[in-house]
Amino acid sequence: MGNNDDVFVNWRIYSQKKNELGRLPLFTASEQSIKWSDGLCNILAGYGAAIEEVDTVTGMEAFMLAGVGKASDMESVYKLLHDHPAAINPYVVIKHLHVS
Repeated sequence: MGNNDDVFVNWRIYSQKKNELGRLPLFTASEQSIKWSDGLCNILAGYGAAIEEVDTVTGMEAFMLAGVGKASDMESVYKLLHDHPAAINPYVVIKHLHVS
């Protein structure tokens, strides 16, 4: 095992393992601005149900965490919203028009 090409990650197992704070890898990776192409896609593919959860540490959705910070990756934000568009619904205010 001389380089990273020799490492095998079982994404289905890894993606479901919560840390000591009860946090899933999807939220940790999103907060750390891991790019979609650098592994965020693998984490989500390994445990797609995580996209429907909210981060236990921040109370934020994965797309929100991916969009915060100087190194945020807009492709990750887009892909996370594309995979779970309903995630934005609680944050959209709809004003009803009253027609007289």
